[in-house]
This record gives sequence, C-alpha cells and structure tokens, in this order.
Amino acid sequence: MKLIMLFIHLGLFAIGQSSPNKWYFGYQSGLNFSQGDNPYVIRGQTGETKQKGIQNEWMTVENELSTVMSDDEGRVLFYSDGSLIWDNHYHEAEVLLQSSNSHAQILSVKIPNKDDEYLLIHPRGSGNNVTGWDFTQITAEKNERINVIQSNKALLVGNYMQAATIVPHCNGTDYWAVFHGAGLKSRQLYESVLIDSSLTFKKVVSNGTYALSVTKVKNRFLYSSIGIMNVNHKHNQLATTFFKNGKLGICEIVNFNNKTGSVDATFAKINNFSDPDDVYGVAFSPNDSLLYITECEGEKLNQYEIYYQYESQINASRKLLHHGHQTNARFGQIQEGPNKRLYIPMDFQGRAYELGCNFIGEIEFPNHLGKKAKWRPEQICIPVEYKMHLGLGLPSLPIYHIECPQEKIISISIDTIVGITGYESVMKFSTGDTIIHPNFTFESNSIELTDSAKIILKEILLVLQSNPVLKLKIHGHTDNVGDFRENLALSENRALSVKNYFISKGITAVRLESKGYGETRPLSPNNSEVSRALNRRVEFIGE
Repeated sequence: MKLIMLFIHLGLFAIGQSSPNKWYFGYQSGLNFSQGDNPYVIRGQTGETKQKGIQNEWMTVENELSTVMSDDEGRVLFYSDGSLIWDNHYHEAEVLLQSSNSHAQILSVKIPNKDDEYLLIHPRGSGNNVTGWDFTQITAEKNERINVIQSNKALLVGNYMQAATIVPHCNGTDYWAVFHGAGLKSRQLYESVLIDSSLTFKKVVSNGTYALSVTKVKNRFLYSSIGIMNVNHKHNQLATTFFKNGKLGICEIVNFNNKTGSVDATFAKINNFSDPDDVYGVAFSPNDSLLYITECEGEKLNQYEIYYQYESQINASRKLLHHGHQTNARFGQIQEGPNKRLYIPMDFQGRAYELGCNFIGEIEFPNHLGKKAKWRPEQICIPVEYKMHLGLGLPSLPIYHIECPQEKIISISIDTIVGITGYESVMKFSTGDTIIHPNFTFESNSIELTDSAKIILKEILLVLQSNPVLKLKIHGHTDNVGDFRENLALSENRALSVKNYFISKGITAVRLESKGYGETRPLSPNNSEVSRALNRRVEFIGE
C-alpha cells in the first residue's frame, strides 16, 4: 500500500503580550510610546530616591546599560541602569547590582510559573572585561514596591562577551539565557542557560564557527569581549557582533534550536563592512527579512537581505543607509520599539552637554529596502537638562513566547484519502495540531487549488464539520523564486484561497484565520524543483 507522510506539529500559542510602553535610560528619563507611533520624551516629577550613586544624576558613557520589564499589557513594572533598580513610580529597590562598567545588554526575564517574580541577569567584571554573569531575583507586583529576594548570585564564571540575549523555550513556558564565550578555551562557544521555575540553571554548550581574536600582552591575555547579541522574531536565529576585532570583525548568524537550547549551525558570517573593526549594534527587521548592523565610530548603518540562501548573496546585498557627516558621532545598539520602528542611539564622544541633546535615530519602515526604510539619524532629542548620558545603549526589553511547534511524523494511506464521502474522516487533528501534507502544493506563482489539494481539503472539511468548536489557522508559504515582497503577497493569497474554499462549504469565517509568510519559512532548502515544490504549501493549525 502506498503511503503519504503527514507531518503533524504540536503547537503552542501564547496570549498576545506587549513591549514596554516606556523606555527608561536612568532615573526619571526616557521615552513614552503610549500615545501613537511617535514617542515623546518623559521625565518623572514624583517619586523618591536615596541617591546611592551618580547614575541618579548622570549616566556616563561607561554606564550605558539598562533594561525595562513590562507586564502583558505593556505597563512598566521595573527598570534598571545596571546598578540601581526602580519601579514605574521611581521607588528604588534595596540593592546595588555589581555589574561591569560598560556594556549595552543587561537581561531581565519573568521566572516561569512564579507570580510576579523576575530575574535580572548582569555581567560581572571591570571595564569591558566580563569575568562571569550574575543574577538578582526580585518581586515586582503592580503598584507594589520592589522586593529583593537574592542579589548578585553567580550564574556563570569565566571569560564571556558582553553579548547576551533571552530566547523563549519551545515549551511555551521557560526561557533560555544565551551567552557567548571569550578567551582561549571558550572564544567560539555559545552557552544557553535554562531559566525555569526550579532555578537550577541547566547549561547547554554549543560551538559557533567564529573565534575571537586574542592578543598577548605582558604574559596576560586580553580578550575583545565587546559585542551585541539579538534574536529574531521566530526565535530560531541569533545574530552576534564582534567589536574591535580588526579585520576579523564580523556579525555571525547562527540557527538556534529553542527546544534544546543548542546552536545547530552557522547560517552566515557577515563581513562586508566599510570597517570590520567597527561592527557593533545588530537587530532583525520586524518581519525577519532584513538585518541592520551599525558601524560604531564610522557613523554607518548597514542593511542586509537575509532571506537569501547563500552567505555570499547576503553579503552582496549590503545597503548603506547613512554615511557620516564628520560629526564624530558613534552609532550604538539597535532596539525595536512597540511601534515596530527601530531606534539607534548616537553618541557624540561625550559632547551631549555641549550639543544640548542626547540624540536617537529612527528607522520608520524597517521592513523596507534601502531609502524606503526612511532612516532619520537625529529624529529624537532628549535634552541634557534631564541629567542623563545615553552613550551607545538602549534598554534591553522583555521577549515573549510565540507559536513554537514540535514535530512528530505519522503515516496515512492514500486509499483512505481518495473518495472520502460517506464515512468518518481518518484524518485526526485537534487543538494545537499542525498539518503539512506533501501533496498539498501549488504550481509556481499560482493560487489555484490543484485537484490533489482539493482532495485533502475535503478531508479537512470533514474534520471541521465533525468538530464544530474547532478553529483553523491557515498559513501560506512560497519557494524563494521571485521578489520577496511579491512572494509574501502570493502566500497570503494562497492561504486566503483555502479559507474561501471552506467558507464556500459552509464553515463560518470566525472559525478560520489566514496568514502568509512568503519564503521566510522553507520546509526544504530551495535547491531543486522538487524541494521548491514542497515549499509552495499551506499549513493547517488547529485551535
């Protein structure tokens, strides 16, 4: 009997969660995103502080780090400059974080299955050298003071980069804190630490392909540990920059398995820069089709098309969005706002007080290519009288769970699919299951349902008719032939054609949701006609 393989994924779906509606850069200073797409500068007029440190008055370039944590609706719960922690009313916590002086990434994450309990994960060391990572555990309830449970506890010990990020675990509950090693023994290692309710911090170690350069000075090894790490929106790729590594400076993109916490493979090494020594900030576009990288002291913002299959194509796609005007500005970390725009701090070598502003640039349409992205280098001015120095950092923000499928394989006889009238459906799926059928494909550049596709749709229709509470998500996909944006529209139309089919058979529209992903989620490598045909597909997800 001939068999068709039916792929079923057990999916996890999260309730919609929101990015913080306010960004704080230090005590009482920041941006408010709560009123439309254009943020405005804020400074709190109430609250209290014990004035423990200079950070309350003036954040120096050496202390540019910060983080902001929000609840599910985007309301700020707490924020930190890396030394002190405040709630949204500027009440200061009873703790002083022992963080290294200069970096742009301090992490915060909600402890799974714990009400209102959070971890702040911060680097230990002096200057730019990171000798380990610590964690501080707090409670932060709405309208309640921050309570410190334990502080400055060792999480990792050894040589590490400043680059780190949080990635949601594939189980829909836990998280990975991901770090990059430095030094002779660990300079090409990624280390993922499991953040679950037990706080036992299981560690997974993986190899990258890029080894940090090492310089021997007076019998001591000094390691260039400066860089930024960011995760894409699908939580399956990490981008890490390596700053001040001479001609070896790169951005490494690796494939990340958010089920196991391991780096599966290096996707690409981006090294097409004006000055590789200067690569620093990095962020994915909201739709994950583009990557933005800053050259810090060179005043350059680079854009790369990372939907290409080959590393050489990605490097060749470089677009320079802004050239410096000899202002001595430095471009720093890149952060996505709740309005889906990207923001970049601009440090003028400590001259903010002379210039009267801490400047932040904005990319208004980060999913668009080249000039259409609308990069505005000095879009936002935070007046210096607000007593803060932005430096190269922007707040690290919470990252939330998304759909996260886990795969298993079953088989279904073709004899039971042909002629499916008059008996109970053999295709069994329910809430959380995803069906990808190898015979459900489209002709190239077409949205017309083929005869084999209609046979499969009839089978799924029986399931919907027999289970009236079951809802269905319909996701359309394409191969990589043609224009990226046209493929995105094509995939949306393919999903819509399936949705319309079910509606025409009596299934109400409220039970159906269609969405297109273009070529961004290939099922096979797109390196032959057979594999490309498999990518011209529709997936069905039960809800």
